[in-house]
Amino acid sequence: MKKIICGILCAALIFANTTVYAGIPKFRYSFEEAAKMAIENAPEYRLQDNAIDGYSDAYDALEKVTPSEIRYTGNFKTFVSRQVDPQIKLEDTYSNYQSAFLKKENIKRDIILNLRRTVIGVQKAEMAYSETDIGKRNKQNELELLEIRYENGLISKNDYNDSKRKIKDELKAFDDGEKAVDLAYRQLNTLLGREDEKDIEVKLDDTVIPLEKLDLAQIKKDMIKKDQTLNSLSEQKRLADYKYGLMKERYDKYDLDKFTDTMRSDMEELYDKAKNDYENTDKLYQNTIDRFEKSFNDMIEDIEDLYEDIEDAKEKIAEEKENRSLYDLKYESGRMSKLEYDALGDKITLLAHELKKLELDLNMKYAELLIYSDLKKVVKE
Repeated sequence: MKKIICGILCAALIFANTTVYAGIPKFRYSFEEAAKMAIENAPEYRLQDNAIDGYSDAYDALEKVTPSEIRYTGNFKTFVSRQVDPQIKLEDTYSNYQSAFLKKENIKRDIILNLRRTVIGVQKAEMAYSETDIGKRNKQNELELLEIRYENGLISKNDYNDSKRKIKDELKAFDDGEKAVDLAYRQLNTLLGREDEKDIEVKLDDTVIPLEKLDLAQIKKDMIKKDQTLNSLSEQKRLADYKYGLMKERYDKYDLDKFTDTMRSDMEELYDKAKNDYENTDKLYQNTIDRFEKSFNDMIEDIEDLYEDIEDAKEKIAEEKENRSLYDLKYESGRMSKLEYDALGDKITLLAHELKKLELDLNMKYAELLIYSDLKKVVKE
């Protein structure tokens, strides 16, 4: 089973887990080890226990003063205030208690996803920085060619000065790549509670499973059940339905013609409000579910598109590698300049980086897709 669900993306992702900018890292962590560090360093995760304890105490206190069963006695207004409202308040407190547990788990999930996103950000920043070396080399070559053209009278002094100024400005712009690497490492170290040093490597784990081998319907159910917003709306709908059901059962037993206009008006106002609350909550929940369905389908389409983009990138790299022997012959026979030859080599490097970025994006998409699910339950045999 482990071979099925824990396939490591081959050569390109092996490259993806190396450090480009920072040199040989002094500290290496598996993603699981880094995630543990990030969770231990997150005060909001630990503080959530206080909220759980608070709702637990509140529930215990309310349970002692809440009627143990619903009794359909008294007038409608009294029935609602003494029977229905206490039950709803008790249910709401218990719902908040369960939601506090779920929130703690979701805080943990968010930390793990943010860590993965940050590790990927470090790798992408390092790639971008390494690409600045290619860019700088190309600009330096342009500058040398510009000098040769000017010395040989092939360009005017004004054009020479304008072009030289433009190239130097472009060279300065490459310095932002180093700043991006510094920022990416700062974000990673902040998450892990470390000193801000570029002496660390976090090795990503890769769970890449063909979509047809996943129970997408179960994954969707897991998301709906465990997502904080969807779960909260589901509970609001349940409580509104529960309250409306209690009131409707009692309301339907009354012969409204036997009541005064004031009493009938009070009853209808309370009943209509409960009914409207339920209908509005149900509509809000259904609208949210519809938006979730759309976002879920978009996520699956994104994964499918990434698979296609990865295959295209691999084909381009294979084609360039096949052409490399031809480039070697042309260069050795003097039919290709060193600048042209180096540029073709740089093209392969840039294509490899593009492949790596796509695979990192796929890694992130799978993490987002599976964060709420148990792999043992969603991978088809």
